[in-house]
Amino acid sequence: MEEAHIPPDSDAPTISAVVPQYFPPFDKENPKLWFLQAEAALRSSRITNDSSRFDYIIQRLPTDVSRLLGNILETPPATNKYETLKNKLLELFGKSEESRVRQLLRTCRMGDEKPSHFLQRMRSMVDKNVPDTILKTIFLEQIPQSLHNILIINHEADLSKLAVLADRVIEFNLSQISNIDKTNMATSQSLCHCHHENNLADNNQLKGDLASIQHQLAQLTYKIASMETNFSRQRSFQRRSRSRDRRSQSRGSRSPAPQYSPSRGLCYYHFNFGARAYKCQKPCTWSTTSTTVPQQTEN
Repeated sequence: MEEAHIPPDSDAPTISAVVPQYFPPFDKENPKLWFLQAEAALRSSRITNDSSRFDYIIQRLPTDVSRLLGNILETPPATNKYETLKNKLLELFGKSEESRVRQLLRTCRMGDEKPSHFLQRMRSMVDKNVPDTILKTIFLEQIPQSLHNILIINHEADLSKLAVLADRVIEFNLSQISNIDKTNMATSQSLCHCHHENNLADNNQLKGDLASIQHQLAQLTYKIASMETNFSRQRSFQRRSRSRDRRSQSRGSRSPAPQYSPSRGLCYYHFNFGARAYKCQKPCTWSTTSTTVPQQTEN
């Protein structure tokens, strides 16, 4: 249905279309999805005229995108304006199927959404011709490990059914956790008083055990210190003993000095000093040719 043409000189208040209440801003990352939303808004507002659709699209384009459209905006074609504009935008910002799959493999994350919702979001990012085997690989890599271990052994070939099964597993696990929490809460409330008394007894026991450990630690510290002191004393005693032994051995190795005796025929001075004697006491048999006179070593 096209807009009714109102002649310039007509005063008739006829309204053939309504301005869309919501029109999403242009999405460079996913122009195909944006056009689906835009066309839905145009249909809801009963805007079907080619020129009107062309104008509404142009109004939602940012300036940097409009600059890329060139002659399409300055001299639009006489017919198929909207389709020409749409195809040009898809050509400029649409990604090849290969690049979209690569982006999906690199950036798609599941987050907190349901597995089936995650699968639908994956499918919206790529062409419908992308085989489910590729999507299944990404899907199984992104779900939680516990869920992955369950689904990996499932032989369900339909990816959509596998996602629904994943939803049920998660819902079952959540219900089990909820039941456990309720049971634990009821048990905790029924045992609260008993736990309070037990906690007091446990605290007293803990204090006693701590005091015993501290006492044992103090005894052990004292024993270690005593052992270190005894060991230090023993080493010091051994060092002194070895020093005394060395001095005794040194003194014992010296030859005793010969003792003076007048019966040997030499006077005291020549007996002790030999040729170095500065005097002689008679009787003395010393002569300058004597070479066997023992001499006392001077200290």
